[in-house]
Amino acid sequence: QKKINLNCKDLEKYILSLQEKNTSKRFSNSTGWRSSDLDIKKNKNLQKLEEGFLEMATDYCRIIKMKKGLKSLSMWATVNKYKDYNLTHCHQGFLSGTFYVKTPMKCGDIVFENPSKLSDYWMLNGGDLFSSFNEYNSSSWTLPARKSIMYLFPSWLPHRVEPNLTKQNRISVSFNINIENNVL
Repeated sequence: QKKINLNCKDLEKYILSLQEKNTSKRFSNSTGWRSSDLDIKKNKNLQKLEEGFLEMATDYCRIIKMKKGLKSLSMWATVNKYKDYNLTHCHQGFLSGTFYVKTPMKCGDIVFENPSKLSDYWMLNGGDLFSSFNEYNSSSWTLPARKSIMYLFPSWLPHRVEPNLTKQNRISVSFNINIENNVL
């Protein structure tokens, strides 16, 4: 996770203006609104987000000793109103992430699902294999939706967004990054 300092209020206004002018694209959003791919050049806050996404992804690639570079960032916005949520899904690409623009309390956290069936096996065999559960040994792991926070994750990792239980919008910007010379 990483905190990105930008003007979330201005970005919120920009996203809501897009929502007024455009119909929702349907992907994992059962309800709620999702934009088309955003034109990053049209908004300074989106440009700053792009920089943050790429910096975080580059740091990760350095850690895993990846030889190829990164390319083709796509970015979109979502607005979840009361009771809106996103179904379990994966992204296209190599790395993906989400940045939170507006997050009232109980607006819907992100839940990552462990694709390994080992976590089910551990639970069936007494559940006392671990002294505590964490993001490495759980069947699912929830991270809070927090304003100005960005999460990075592998595109193949299944995840969902819990329902927004407030009367205020939950607004986020998500992204996908690919690898040079790869079609993912």
